[in-house]
Order: sequence, then C-alpha cells, then structure tokens
Amino acid sequence: MIRVALTAAAIAAVLYGVKEERVLEEAHLFSSCSALATTVASEGQWLGCRSGRLTGYPDLSRDNCVRAPARGALELWRCPSALVASHGTG
Repeated sequence: MIRVALTAAAIAAVLYGVKEERVLEEAHLFSSCSALATTVASEGQWLGCRSGRLTGYPDLSRDNCVRAPARGALELWRCPSALVASHGTG
C-alpha cells in the first residue's frame, strides 16, 4: 500500500513539474527566451534565447523574427512585434 502511495506521489510531482514549464526551463531541458532592454528606441522587440538540452535553440522565424549573430550563450532575435513580456531581466 505504501508503494502505491509513493508511486502516485512521484507521478503527481512529475506531472506538476511538466505543467509548470518554468521548472523544465530552469533545468535547461527546454529553450527559453526573454525580452532584452535596448538603449535605442526601435520598433519591435529584441529577444535573447538560450538553448535547451532537449529542444535546442528556438526557431522564431515563423513569427517574422530575424536572427542576429549569437552572443555567448544567447541567440539574439529581432522581432517586429512583442512576443514575450519583459521580466525585467535580460
């Protein structure tokens, strides 16, 4: 009976972790993008994307974004409109 309860608790924990994608992003399994602050007023939005172990870098070209040269661990994208809300960290 205890094994069933422990197995159910483990499954529930895994399902909760999958539901909260932030957990998987912090574990660097999925790619993630965040808005970057720019010093020059420009139309659109700059995003810095990090690679995920399972998914690699995201492809934002389907959202009419243009890829810029990579900068360290970040892949930079310039998008004509805002895709993600800025979290204040870039």
